[in-house]
Amino acid sequence: MKKEFIDGARVLGAREFHFIKNHLRPFIVPQVYLVLIREFIATMLLISHLGMLEIFIGGFRIAEDLFNKQTFLSLSHEWSGSLGTWWQFLWTTYPWIAFIPVVFFTLTILAGKMMLVGLSKELEKSSIPQEAGLVEEKQNRSRADQGLFEMVESRKM
Repeated sequence: MKKEFIDGARVLGAREFHFIKNHLRPFIVPQVYLVLIREFIATMLLISHLGMLEIFIGGFRIAEDLFNKQTFLSLSHEWSGSLGTWWQFLWTTYPWIAFIPVVFFTLTILAGKMMLVGLSKELEKSSIPQEAGLVEEKQNRSRADQGLFEMVESRKM
């Protein structure tokens, strides 16, 4: 609210709704996306840990396995329920049964992390002033395209 364009809009008679809609929203919306992706990653980690502790989001029922041992079975068969139900097989000769939900959780969390990194890089690019882009463009041109003064200037660097 201390920027010059806000003061200019206020002088021209803009109201609070105009500030929020046209001036504050472009700054806030990208940050909201970053927070949402971070919370998604944290939620996926939390749900996977709850599944390992046999706390199932979709509910559970108690059933007996082949050895007359009572186990919890997920009613909704979500990934965390599958992870919690089959976690005991991770330490047996059938570890791939428990690896399937672990792989799905891992791939989903990595995809969220890649989205977060990509969005952060894109927001950094858009916040760089335009003059910095001109300096990089000038440095990337070939020597044949540069003038005499620019060639002398680039040798000093």
